[in-house]
Amino acid sequence: MDIVSPILEKAGASYVINKLIDAATGYVQDQYYWKTDLQGELQNLGRLLPQIQAVVDFAEPRLTMYESSNPALIKWLWQFRNGIDEAEDVLDDLEYIELEKKANSDKSRLSRRVDASVKAAKRLLKFDDVLGRLRACVKNLNTFASDVQNFLALVTQTVGIGTGQMRYYHSSRITNPLPVLSFKGREDEKGKIIQYLLGESVEKSEMWINESVHCLPLVAIGGMGKTVLAKQVFHHFENVKKKHFDIKIWVCDSLPDLNASSLIKKILEYQTGGSESGPLERLPVKLQKILHSKRFLLVLDDVWDDNNQTEWEKLCAPLVYSQKGSWIILTTRLRSVAKMISKVIRSTMEPMILRGLSNDECRSLLYEHAFSGEDPNKFPLLKEIGEEIVEKLKGVPLLAKSIGGALNSKLEADHWTSISRSELWQMPIDSKYEFNPVLTLSYVMLPPRLKRCFSYCSIFPQDYQFKKQKLVCMWVAADLIYKDELEDGLDEEDIANRCFDILCNKSFFDVHTYSRSLSRSQMLFCQRYSLYDFKEDFYTMHDMLNGLACHVSRYECCRIVHDTPSHILDNNVIRHIYVTGSHAQLHDLAKIVSKLKHLRTLWINYHGDPQKLDDCIRYACKSSRRIRVLIMESNYSRSSYQCLKSINDFLKLRFLEMTGLLLPP
Repeated sequence: MDIVSPILEKAGASYVINKLIDAATGYVQDQYYWKTDLQGELQNLGRLLPQIQAVVDFAEPRLTMYESSNPALIKWLWQFRNGIDEAEDVLDDLEYIELEKKANSDKSRLSRRVDASVKAAKRLLKFDDVLGRLRACVKNLNTFASDVQNFLALVTQTVGIGTGQMRYYHSSRITNPLPVLSFKGREDEKGKIIQYLLGESVEKSEMWINESVHCLPLVAIGGMGKTVLAKQVFHHFENVKKKHFDIKIWVCDSLPDLNASSLIKKILEYQTGGSESGPLERLPVKLQKILHSKRFLLVLDDVWDDNNQTEWEKLCAPLVYSQKGSWIILTTRLRSVAKMISKVIRSTMEPMILRGLSNDECRSLLYEHAFSGEDPNKFPLLKEIGEEIVEKLKGVPLLAKSIGGALNSKLEADHWTSISRSELWQMPIDSKYEFNPVLTLSYVMLPPRLKRCFSYCSIFPQDYQFKKQKLVCMWVAADLIYKDELEDGLDEEDIANRCFDILCNKSFFDVHTYSRSLSRSQMLFCQRYSLYDFKEDFYTMHDMLNGLACHVSRYECCRIVHDTPSHILDNNVIRHIYVTGSHAQLHDLAKIVSKLKHLRTLWINYHGDPQKLDDCIRYACKSSRRIRVLIMESNYSRSSYQCLKSINDFLKLRFLEMTGLLLPP
């Protein structure tokens, strides 16, 4: 159960070492004193590469029971991973030098001769910093590689650790994109909710007559389809009954403590399509004016706070100025949340409790994902095994989709049997995990590259909506994508797009299509050129899959959200971090970040004094020179010139996103 993301990929190690050998050989060809030593070490590294590949290939799929696995192998993998990362840094420096050469190619012949003479003199006198790092890097890799002999005996073993009869597969069947999936199993509930919202079958009582806003809580355990049902209803009033509600808003609040100001800000931003940067105390008044005498439908998705009645009252205060017939649909795992909102909105209905799907509905959903367009009747043996799995799903739609994606990897009986008979089905749901243990089956069947891409997504906050292109670029920038010998015709972005599509087809991501808000000039342009597709696709991860990603990536990725304790961080292994905090915590968080030796992704979400954000970035980036991905989010549009100066010398930075910060002219 204690599964983690691969520490080191066979493809990645091979790619970096081979590239390092080629680059180093070319770089040192005109230097003298170090040539013989370095060339010998490069040749030795090349000789050891097959043995390294064998050990890494063995270790990749067996990183289960992490704490009780072979500790020496785990330590060696991390040490070698650090050496590989250092090699990538040196390769980046060498690539930068080559780009600099091309940029300076228009210099005069005399100037180029002077530059070449200076560089030759530096090398002769051993002043070349890059060459020094290159030699140290190769030496370190050789030191770690020489230990590979200690682990070669493990390669002959065939039994995995801690997974019963589970088998691991390093390849994934390439399938066509999933067809548009039909809505399964909640038609009765959907129809009933639509009737409620239309006022056709609401159970009226005397105290409801003068109420402008009604609330319907949808309550169920995680993965039971609350959000999907709410979206079906929401889309019905966007596409079929468009005019029934004047305003339709969808917001998600997955934090344990409700913050009325933050949620009102989200509501306003959804409605206006812009960013709200005014004083927080003015936001309720602005929302009240927008909703005045309007009938609205508001979906509050994934709500957890069942204790803070004051914040609930602040949130609901502007809503009562709306027209009669306005509705709130609330989704939550806790009946106590429904009880809390009923104290604030008197016309709150009895919660609708969602039960599991029937076996027929669950089977249909499972097969839709498992066979992905293939006719199930062509596979009678698989259907027989599938019946065993349907019984174990207990009617949970999320499990049906995720396990279906895992089955889809191989339409072969032994693969399906290994999933059906996994011991993970017997594991109880433990409160320390934020996901159902059975979901792990959908993860362990992925090849190492997809495991690392999925686990990286733990950097996204819960319920975060992202675009495909953003995640693809982040994967590439963070060095998660390596080409193997079969992918010579593809670049890293092509491979990353392919990885995204596979994960999406296996239901790790959910797609949501929204109509874009266009300005008047954009609308006129589109009309002029007959462009009518105003829709955009955004993606999310179910919070249980987000919890799974956090679990498997816990040694490399971290989200520091307000009061997360800092002692959980291991400065030697953390590579990717998401940070959000208050004024008081920001400096402490910057100290933590500055100590992370191998940091590659830094994402700071801070809505406060922009000067403090500038200070934080400067401090945090003092020693984090390996950062490839930098995202800064703020609600202030003041110039952040000092912040830009702080990152000016980040030669390895490949992805920069600044939201809410005004760039200087």
